[in-house]
Amino acid sequence: MTGNGPHSYDDAGENLVPPAEQAAPLLEQVNGSRRRFTASGLAASGVLLTLASRSVMANTAQTPSGFASGNNSVHCQQSITQGRSPGYWKNYPKMWPIPSTMKFSSVFACSSKSVYHSFSMMDLLTPQAVDQNNLGMHLVAALLNARMGWTPFLTEERIRSMFSEWQNTGHFSPTVNVYWDSAQIVTYLKSTQL
Repeated sequence: MTGNGPHSYDDAGENLVPPAEQAAPLLEQVNGSRRRFTASGLAASGVLLTLASRSVMANTAQTPSGFASGNNSVHCQQSITQGRSPGYWKNYPKMWPIPSTMKFSSVFACSSKSVYHSFSMMDLLTPQAVDQNNLGMHLVAALLNARMGWTPFLTEERIRSMFSEWQNTGHFSPTVNVYWDSAQIVTYLKSTQL
C-alpha cells in the first residue's frame, strides 16, 4: 500500500479508502481518548487537591484549647509549626538552647519523690520505663522547641503548667470540662512537631 497525496492506493494503483472515511475512525479514537482523559482528570483533581493540602495542614498547630475543641477556623490561634521531635533533639544536642545535662527537675517543678526527679533532660529522650506514654520525652522536646521560638503558640510556661497539673491531678485540662491523660497530652505535643 502506498500513499500519494490525499488518497491511499494498493500496489496496483487502486484507491482503497477515500480520505474522509480513513479519518473518521481515527478522529473517533482521538476524541474518545480525550473524553476519557478529561473525565479521569476531573475525577482525580479532587484527590490531587486533597493531597496537596494535606502537607500544609500537617504542619499547622494550635494552642491546647484550640486543639481540644477541634476548631480549625481562622479565629482559632494557629501557626505553622517548626517544632522538632524528641529524636531530633536526642541526635543534635549541640543545637540545644540549654545544657543537655540539665536536670528535668530544675526546669519542671517536681518533688524528690517524682519518677522524673533524677533524670537529665537528655536521659528522658531515651524511652524510660517510668515515663508514662513518653510524656517526659515529649515535654523535653516541647520545651526545647519553645525555647528556640519554633512553637510561638505554645510557651515554656504553658508546657511547665501542663506537667505540673498532670503531676498533681493525673490530667491536664486545656479547656473547661476537657481532661487529657498523659497519652492525650503526648498526642497534642506530637502535633506541634514537624
